[in-house]
Formats: sequence, structure tokens, C-alpha cells
Amino acid sequence: MAQTKTTAFEDLSSEIHISVFEYLNVNELLDSFYNLNVYFNRLLTDYHLLLHCSLINDLNNLDIILSAICLEQLRSLKCYDYDLIRTVNPNQFVTLRSLTVFKYATNVGITSIIDFIFRIPQLKFCQIKNSAQCSGRVTVTPVNYDNKNDKLVSTIEYFEMESKSCLSFAYLYSNILRYTPSIRYFSGFVTSSRTHSKIQHDPIANLNDLSTLILTITSIEFEQLYLLAQSTQNVEHVRLDCVTAVHDRSFLNNASWLQFLSSWKHLRYLYIYTRTKYNVNYNEFQTIRQTFPLIPYVIDQFRRPKFTVSRSSRGRAAFLVNYKEHLQ
Repeated sequence: MAQTKTTAFEDLSSEIHISVFEYLNVNELLDSFYNLNVYFNRLLTDYHLLLHCSLINDLNNLDIILSAICLEQLRSLKCYDYDLIRTVNPNQFVTLRSLTVFKYATNVGITSIIDFIFRIPQLKFCQIKNSAQCSGRVTVTPVNYDNKNDKLVSTIEYFEMESKSCLSFAYLYSNILRYTPSIRYFSGFVTSSRTHSKIQHDPIANLNDLSTLILTITSIEFEQLYLLAQSTQNVEHVRLDCVTAVHDRSFLNNASWLQFLSSWKHLRYLYIYTRTKYNVNYNEFQTIRQTFPLIPYVIDQFRRPKFTVSRSSRGRAAFLVNYKEHLQ
């Protein structure tokens, strides 16, 4: 009877080794194979090997990992904001497709992180999340970009930001949406102070792929919402949680809401929760109560409309609009 020869893992081809390694996290690879022998050391730095890396564990040190592999090999990365900035050159991430950044450093601004992210050449998926650890200051070297490379168009398709990473409306509109023509999903927290209210913006013409827009906005003006709707006309799923600007009473105007909602011709889901920062008299309260049920476009487009409005003892109003598309 012929004896079956056992094939050891080391006997497999380098192509198979690379295929197996791409399913593992870089931390696991270094623990298991780095310095095992010359062959595996060489294989781990092969540019054909695309790696998944997490630096959110205290045991995972950026300098140690970069002593074994190079940034050009990373396919996905989870890290703190300061580790991302410490890599200095975003152009090194030539194969990076997925990035999750945990906000920790109080001395690293959110706009600095976004400017860095937008310079990563082929990034598709990005999340900026709140760190589970307490925030603190971290020593980092400021990154200075060549002015010739400012306002680069990003390849990001999915962008999500948690509440600690709050942006101004002006920055969201002028520095994110305007330079992400491929974006399909955006979720984030935005504030709009009066210092930005008089800034003039033109509608964005190239947001054709954006299908989902989820925003929590404080101190928003109605004209800013309208500008947003004009620039996102192909959107299908909209969820807005708004606190109005103190001086803007356009939120109580029937015609303003009709003009605003008419920009979105492809909606399948609409949820708007709005709270005023000013007192609302009885007549204004009755007007806004009648607004949404009487808008023909909304009623024709959606089924099972849900609209609620309430007025507090202080005279301030809160109203909720929640519509879903008609069943075909």
C-alpha cells in the first residue's frame, strides 16, 4: 500500500500563502509568521500581499508594525486619529479601501483628519468614530500639504461620522460634499452658526450617486437646507434631525417647505424632525400643522404619512415628518 505524503504549510506555493494571509489581520500574521524564517519575512513584505490592520489595541504599536510591513500593503485600517496623522503622507496608502478612525486626540482637529483622509488615493469606505477611551493630548507633528494639491477630489463612497466629530455646515458643503462626487452614503453631525450664514454657496452639480443622507444639524437656517436639497436631487433616503437657528422663522412657512421638498424627486423614505429655538404663536402653530398634509407632491409620492406637531408651554414647536414610498 502506497504511503501518502504529507504536505506541510511551508511546501505550498507563495500564491496560496498570499491568498491565505489576506484573510488574516496583520497583527495575527506578525505574531505567527514574522521572523519564523527568511521566506516568510520576505513574503510578508511582498507588494502583492494586501493586509488588514487594527491599531486600536494597546498591544498594537504602529512603529513595530511598520518595521515589518509597509503602508502600501494596507487594504483596510482601524486606528486612532494620532496614529493616522503620524503616518505623515496619505499618498502611501495606495491600496487602502477601508478606513476607521477613532477620535481621541483633543489637539488633532476633525478638519485636519478629513483633509488627510481625502488625500488617500483609492479610499472607498470611511468611518470617524468616538473613542471608547478618555480623550487627551498627544504629541504629533503637524502635516503641511503643498498648496498645489489642495482641494483634491476624493474617491470615498461611504462616509460616516459620530457625534463627537461635529462639523460646520460650511465645511460639510464646501469641503466634503463638493469634493466627493462618488459618494453614495453620508451620515454626520453638523452645526451652523450665524458666522457662516451669509457665506454664499452655489449648488453642487456632481452629486449624482448620493442615495442616502443622514444629518443631525443644530442652528440650521432654512436656506441652507434648501441649498442641500438642490445639490442632492437624486437622493432616495433622507433622515434629518434639525434644531432651527434662533432668528430664522422660515421653518413655519408652507411655501418654503413645498419648494424644499420638491427638489427630491426620487425619495423612497423621508424623516424630518425639527425643533424651533423661538416661540411660536397659535396662528403659526396651526399653519405648520397644516403644511405637510397639504403638499401634493409628498402625498402623491408616499404612503402612510405620519405627521405630528407639538407646542411646549414655552411656546416652542417640534414637528415630525415620517413618510415611506408607495408600494408598487
